[in-house]
Amino acid sequence: MTAGVLILLGAIVLGAVAAIGGGLLELLALARIRKKGVRAVAVCRGHVWGPGKTFHLQFTDTGGARHSIWTTNPCVEGHEYEVLYNASRPSSWALAPVRLWDPSRPRQVGMLLGSAGVVVLAAIVLVME
Repeated sequence: MTAGVLILLGAIVLGAVAAIGGGLLELLALARIRKKGVRAVAVCRGHVWGPGKTFHLQFTDTGGARHSIWTTNPCVEGHEYEVLYNASRPSSWALAPVRLWDPSRPRQVGMLLGSAGVVVLAAIVLVME
């Protein structure tokens, strides 16, 4: 194999490993929130048109600070939703009930794609030898 192909394969593997690592860290954070999360009530502030996370919710933590949540999960403006958050890091949150696997979370999808990429690359390397 040429050096360029090896460098390209190495970069792809590093990207896949990073995606897998990010997904695993997010799963651990969700498990921690599920086990020790503090409950709060988030109020839906409405929908913003555009790509990505377009529903806006806000909640107040136990210290009185307000936090914004942007999500793809539909919400109705003015309605209240239950949210769990990490008391030591309120930016780490999840809408209740907490599902460990949530396809709306990009890191988890990246983890699956990274895993599939590693399998495909392994198959390519085996075929090329």
